[in-house]
Amino acid sequence: MHAREDVDLTLYNPRSDEPFALNGRYKLDAIVGHGGMGKVFQATDLVLNRQVVVKILLSEYVQEKTFIERFTREAKILSSINHPHLLVIYDYGIYAYKTPYIITEFVEGQSLAQIIAAEGRLQVKRSVNLVNQILDALAATHAHGVIHRDLKSDNILVGGSANAEWVKVIDFGLAYQIKHRPVSEHGSRITGSGLFVGTLAYMPPEQFMNENLDARTDLYSVGILLWEMLVGQVPFTAPTLERFYAKHSTEAVPPFSSITPPLPPTATGLEPVIQKALSKRPKDRWKDATEFKVAIGKAEEKTIRESIPYQAFNIKTERVPTDRIPYPTADRLRQHEENLAIREAKGKTSFKIKAVKLEAPTALSFRAVFLRMFKSMQKTANFILSVVVYFVVLGIVSFIVYVGYPKVKGILYPPPHVSLSISGIKQEGDAVTALLAGDAEFCLSLKKLTFETTLVETNRRTFPLRADPGYLSKTSDGTYGDVADITIRSQNEAVSHTAYLPLEVYLGKDRSQKFCFRVRIIDTNGNIMRTLYTAPQQLSPAPPAEP
Repeated sequence: MHAREDVDLTLYNPRSDEPFALNGRYKLDAIVGHGGMGKVFQATDLVLNRQVVVKILLSEYVQEKTFIERFTREAKILSSINHPHLLVIYDYGIYAYKTPYIITEFVEGQSLAQIIAAEGRLQVKRSVNLVNQILDALAATHAHGVIHRDLKSDNILVGGSANAEWVKVIDFGLAYQIKHRPVSEHGSRITGSGLFVGTLAYMPPEQFMNENLDARTDLYSVGILLWEMLVGQVPFTAPTLERFYAKHSTEAVPPFSSITPPLPPTATGLEPVIQKALSKRPKDRWKDATEFKVAIGKAEEKTIRESIPYQAFNIKTERVPTDRIPYPTADRLRQHEENLAIREAKGKTSFKIKAVKLEAPTALSFRAVFLRMFKSMQKTANFILSVVVYFVVLGIVSFIVYVGYPKVKGILYPPPHVSLSISGIKQEGDAVTALLAGDAEFCLSLKKLTFETTLVETNRRTFPLRADPGYLSKTSDGTYGDVADITIRSQNEAVSHTAYLPLEVYLGKDRSQKFCFRVRIIDTNGNIMRTLYTAPQQLSPAPPAEP
């Protein structure tokens, strides 16, 4: 198979195009990955007859110096560090003087993100095994001064059998060396092409500002990964960069006690370790990957030891003070036996029953019998009357309480009420927004209100999902929408929220369909307080393209 230099690797598909070998050596067999900046092929090394992975940089980024530097940096990093949990690099070059490529080892497996999506929560023992291997890989890279900066479940490759899983940490395209930081990334958190450096759901607060990054930056991401493995999802989700930054920098991760269904005790034992790894300030986190791994091991060992339901040596019994028990002495026992012998000799040990002759009862007169019956009937009548009066009074009081209590309660304790209006509906790109504003009256006892905003058809039926809901949250009726928790701090408080809904999730590609906004106000007990609908809305048609 001869080498060719006229193939556009960005568009090349081994399934439909003619067979092609990169530089005459690496035959491209299949596409195994396609990201925003690169493309990954499974290939065959025709010289050494082995499976390899070919990663190329897409043609639209070849002209950007920053992306060329990142691609080259990944090759140099992987070639300089030899570790079982990092990919082995075989070759690096440039195809047709324009397309950089990296040749690495081929390993069979799937990403951690795919495993969590398919299985949900992972067992604690399995999660600890995987995260320990990740920390081992980071300990090696950090020892060479290399910070990954983009640790996420998509960049963790897992393979092997169920009892012997192994991990490969991949994609060092955003990594940098602390002592040799690229000049192009100083003082900027966004590249010249507008791509963010990192993945928002896993980034610590300092990475948003691209300041003071060190090994503890990666440990924060590992804490997110461990939380995701145990719970089944990342702790923070948001629709915009600014909201992600606000959550990472100010909000604490939800406690395990608030997660349903509840986590096993062995998982909750790891919560303090994860909380320290997710500290907002780097100095409050674990100082390095090794310390993090040791803390996980100690927490797991302590949890297993304390979860033993019964141990005989832990039972405590209260000693009875024997000085309070009147033990008889030998003299007292001898005196008691002598007294029994005397009583038996005198015949006083048996009981004597005396026969008593009863006299015949005297016959009562008619008047006495009548008076006795009258008194008995009078007592019965008084008892019946008392019972009747008791139930009459109880009925009257119950009626008064039933009729009057709601009115009195409404005066003394007015029911919670929320007046809300939906305004400012406008289209922003591929999304539509609306401003929810109003007043929450007498809602202080609720502490919190939840606004669930979604789009429905004009007949108020919910739209079927036409795209991945992404960052949208699940509502109380099983659909997806913008769910916001509003904290109530006073009896009469102004509340507002801007709902942000992507149109593709509800309307798909058909933007001519009419829709309504539906807003549900839900209290802390999950009860729907109010449901509001807007008038039917329709997006304005896009202006015709200029010739």
